[in-house]
Amino acid sequence: MEFRFADEADFEAVNRLARQVHELHVQWRPDLFRSVQYPITPEEFSALLQEQRLLLAQKDGTVVAYAVFAMQEFDIPKLMPQKTLKLEEICVEEAYRRQGIAKALLQELMRLGKAAGCTDLRLTCDPHNAAGIAFYESLGMQPKVIQYQCKL
Repeated sequence: MEFRFADEADFEAVNRLARQVHELHVQWRPDLFRSVQYPITPEEFSALLQEQRLLLAQKDGTVVAYAVFAMQEFDIPKLMPQKTLKLEEICVEEAYRRQGIAKALLQELMRLGKAAGCTDLRLTCDPHNAAGIAFYESLGMQPKVIQYQCKL
């Protein structure tokens, strides 16, 4: 398994994977999401490349997974200063799931975060995503915040 930051040539491969995740969101929340050709638009993709926020996993030269992340620093008077690694999106090609790729990708991301001075990894997970929840909990992660919503 190789890890690298994405480049311009990866647009189609990343969006092929992004559609797999996006379509799950469309199924779970059709009130919020709609099917699109490019879940990551060319403009968003360019910004991710410039900011080096798109990490890829390759197997035998093929992009099989990606993670979109951000590093956020908080220094507000009422809280202790902190730098957090935020996982915004992760996707593993369906045919490669349950082979340890997501775990390896997260470990690489955490290594990068630690090297940059981050103290925590945070993410959100849709409550419909039972497999994702089980995966994150298997890594020792715990819920931090429960968010509520109602339709008006």
